[in-house]
Amino acid sequence: MAFNFFTLQPKTVDILGVSFTYKEAKPTTPVVDVYSKFDWKNPGKVDEVPGLVLIEKQLNYGIWTSNLMRLLANAGSVISQTGDPYGVLYTATPTGFVYALPYLVQPGTSIRGEINNTWSDISQEQGFSGMLGAVPVVGGLMQAGYNRAAQIAEGVGRIVSPGVGYEPIKVFSGTQPRTIMVTFPLYNTISIESANNNYSFITLLGLQNLKTRTSFATYLPPKIYEVNTNDEGGVYMPFAYISRLDIQSIGTTRAIYDHGASIAGGGGRRIIPEAYKVNITLTELLPDSANIYAAGLEGKPVTVTLDASAPGGSGTGTTVLPNFGGTFTNRPPVIINPGGPED
Repeated sequence: MAFNFFTLQPKTVDILGVSFTYKEAKPTTPVVDVYSKFDWKNPGKVDEVPGLVLIEKQLNYGIWTSNLMRLLANAGSVISQTGDPYGVLYTATPTGFVYALPYLVQPGTSIRGEINNTWSDISQEQGFSGMLGAVPVVGGLMQAGYNRAAQIAEGVGRIVSPGVGYEPIKVFSGTQPRTIMVTFPLYNTISIESANNNYSFITLLGLQNLKTRTSFATYLPPKIYEVNTNDEGGVYMPFAYISRLDIQSIGTTRAIYDHGASIAGGGGRRIIPEAYKVNITLTELLPDSANIYAAGLEGKPVTVTLDASAPGGSGTGTTVLPNFGGTFTNRPPVIINPGGPED
């Protein structure tokens, strides 16, 4: 079966002395550049259209498990190397796929996802000790003092609250993961090459966002993504997944011969509509924080994943990223110039 951008290659793994083989997508091009090379717009420059970069990674649970104790034992050195308070939360392997997408923000929709915080009451059982217990202490004497203060404060609270209308104290519970919507059309009526690009892209994205069964008892989860607009005021998610992928048909859908299909017994036809409407919902795996927000403003990625493919698993692997004409001079080399003339 012939596709643009990727090939399907067999991969064999050994589980408890039994060999299992499954198909794995391998890139044949460094970037799937929907933004500047696909037909989603009228001819002309797109230098003022925001773009979105997705850097794809695979969570390899086998590698994660084998490295867990090493990461715990060397947590201090890992964090000191990265200089990031998040340290390294997961071990992931870059798949080699990078997607450059148009980010068409509709009027009235969120640009970078909602900030949704939750604060809750301290329960009666916790009382004031719940607050004091959060204060860091050093030494048994200080701990005992705080415990005594907590008991006194809690007793006062129980006496005062019934008769005076004591207001409950709130504590921060967490920030909900953000979600953004990415929606754009892909026109299949421009040329056969363009339609094949569209078909290959949606096929690859669907393939990469399903679990991969690796044996009778194990599987790899769908791929995860680092998400970045590379422009100030846009989206930065160090760790996200596609929670919803919906490819809709626009216009008449036909089964036609002209697109190089080679499925055995399929008659050499592909089912192609006049256009696709691509709907991608991206959801954070790591809730937003001031650290992540600032990283997006400065163009300095937060270190969340250890690159299992780099020498020694030290996260030193490099990825060449697209740049949508932004001002982040500390980004890797630019390989896409959407503001230039159309190809």
